Amino acid sequence: IEAKRVWPNFIVGHPDWLRSVQIPTIVDTDVALLLGICWADGVLNLSYEHNYLQLIGSGRDMEFYKCIVAPLVQRVHHIAPEITDRFADVDFSGNPASYTKPVFVVGSVAISTWLRDDLGLTENRTFLRSPKCDFDEQGKKYFMAGIIAAHASINKMNEMYISDTDLQFIKIIYYNLQNLGLNPRVNERKDSYQLAISPRDVYLLAEIGVPLLNPAHEIIKPKQHSLKINARANQVMQTI
Repeated sequence: IEAKRVWPNFIVGHPDWLRSVQIPTIVDTDVALLLGICWADGVLNLSYEHNYLQLIGSGRDMEFYKCIVAPLVQRVHHIAPEITDRFADVDFSGNPASYTKPVFVVGSVAISTWLRDDLGLTENRTFLRSPKCDFDEQGKKYFMAGIIAAHASINKMNEMYISDTDLQFIKIIYYNLQNLGLNPRVNERKDSYQLAISPRDVYLLAEIGVPLLNPAHEIIKPKQHSLKINARANQVMQTI
């Protein structure tokens, strides 16, 4: 009842009542982090027969999904998502690939309609806009932390890249990072758009309070920045 006062548009299904699925009433850092992950990896399926959210990671995300995403979903929604492995023979832009990726299925009418009808997550992740909620300063940083953890890659030169076929999604990241004082750049590729973050700005992320939570995002150089980033990530993970 309290959640309906805050978010008037979501629908509660009978299984949601039976499992005591929770819709949060405040947007704290946990909710902001999960929304970032949903905006990066989430796929909604809302039809007459099926209502669920899929979170689909990449080949290097299994530890992140098991150690960070699963407990996060449990804390925010009081529901344990089902995790499976899925073999991928093409990447997000349709190019040939060969890897196994994690897939979480969160079956809930309440969660799915909350994300779509109250927060604005589109079913096919196209023409995305920022979530329709008010983040505080900490929330803005954790929303970006969720997107980066779920959707970014870092090379050996400590350059970070986020690629997607939806330019609007790339723009969300671009303007949010600019507002945090970073200077990303956007490149148009053949089948997608790529947002690039320099090593200098990657080092700055943790220093300004945007933790790198994906274990696959290992920063090696320079040493002093690596220590700060790892210390900040460890501090955040202890709270998770």
